[in-house]
Amino acid sequence: MISPKLLRALSLAALFTSVVASRAAAQDTPPSLRGTVTDSIRHVPLAGATVIATETGGRGGAAADFTTTTDARGRYSFDAIRPGVYLVTVEHPWLDSTGLGVPAQSVSITNQPIATVNLAVPSGATIRAAFCPISGRDTTLGLVAGYVKDVNSDHPVPGARVVFAWDDFDVDSRSARATEHKRLAAVNSGRDGTFRICGVPVQRPILVQAQIGAHEATGAVEVEVPTSGVLVQTLRLDASPSGSTVVGGEIRKSGSGRAIAGAHIHLYGATAEVVSAPDGSFRLSEVPFGTQSIEVTALGYYPRRYAVEVHPGDMAKVSIPLLEMAPVLDSVRIIAKKQGVASLHREFDQRSAHGSGQYITEDMISKASVLETAELMQQVRGFYVMMDTVYSSRGVTEIGNNMNRVCAPALYVNGSPSAGTMNDISPSSIHGIEIYASSNNVPAQYKSSSCGAILIWTK
Repeated sequence: MISPKLLRALSLAALFTSVVASRAAAQDTPPSLRGTVTDSIRHVPLAGATVIATETGGRGGAAADFTTTTDARGRYSFDAIRPGVYLVTVEHPWLDSTGLGVPAQSVSITNQPIATVNLAVPSGATIRAAFCPISGRDTTLGLVAGYVKDVNSDHPVPGARVVFAWDDFDVDSRSARATEHKRLAAVNSGRDGTFRICGVPVQRPILVQAQIGAHEATGAVEVEVPTSGVLVQTLRLDASPSGSTVVGGEIRKSGSGRAIAGAHIHLYGATAEVVSAPDGSFRLSEVPFGTQSIEVTALGYYPRRYAVEVHPGDMAKVSIPLLEMAPVLDSVRIIAKKQGVASLHREFDQRSAHGSGQYITEDMISKASVLETAELMQQVRGFYVMMDTVYSSRGVTEIGNNMNRVCAPALYVNGSPSAGTMNDISPSSIHGIEIYASSNNVPAQYKSSSCGAILIWTK
């Protein structure tokens, strides 16, 4: 029989042996380094970033580099690296285009089995203050940085002209009257294809286009600087001999995913357009390579400009969601005809029932309750109103020194050409309005500009 004294001695010896073994195992297990990388500008994990841990003054004075890549949640891990002091840095193409990297951090993993180092991209305010010292404190103005690349090779394109355009207004200090006008700014890409521009408005639609030479250019892409004040945008153009391909896809209602039939799709800046099929599908031909902008309009939905990267080879495929708007103008066309209607009214009534344009009737005008006729065009697809004049939304064919070259549709009043504006006619005196966004749809007896025609019929 074992005495209690001997039993206690054996237990203490076993415990001591276990502790020693655990410490030895811990010493034999190589340490690890882990953490996350966060994009503080967009408030998302920085996926696909290259994390580099460089040993500073390693054994025998030789430094060693360990490299890994962050996952979709921005996490990284170095397992089984040798003890030492490391400098942790991050590389990412998105960071290269901003010109400002993630601050490096030093960490020692000599006396700990696991070390955690979390890294973050500087905030938008920090980046904006670094590159925009004049406008950096103005939170309404932001920075756009990015790359211009060749769509075929993905190599940087130096010397490209990157042009920005947006709507703005000046307010007269004495009369408090606002005057609308176009703003235009441009920068050139550097040797590495990067560009930066300060002083662009935050949270407002901006058109941006990269141009090189007399003919090669991207589409006029609509972007918006977020509240962080920094936008990073990559533009791709075809720096080799020009080419084109087909873009196909589908138009669907945002949220429900229901197919939208009858949506009008065209390459921004071009006149040709296609209409989506009953299943929402479309096929757009002769789309140039590079970053292009596709405009989609559908009655009852907010218009959408969608940027797409078009590469040589297979057909590009996109799915474009449209956000439904609260109805302002009823889309129901007139079917019944008034007794004794004049011949001019009859012409409108017949086309509004069976034509291929867009139509605004007396009933629609009454429900809209507008003060000026041009206000009726605010939710008609394919057009916009600037001052008191209606223009086609595809009228800006290029962004550059010719920015003021807008495209206005032909205007007819009671079948005769008009040199005035729509606002010369009171909404209460109008029997109906016919709107044709494309010259292909305008009735044969009326001439139109390349941006269509608008026909007004009075009571």
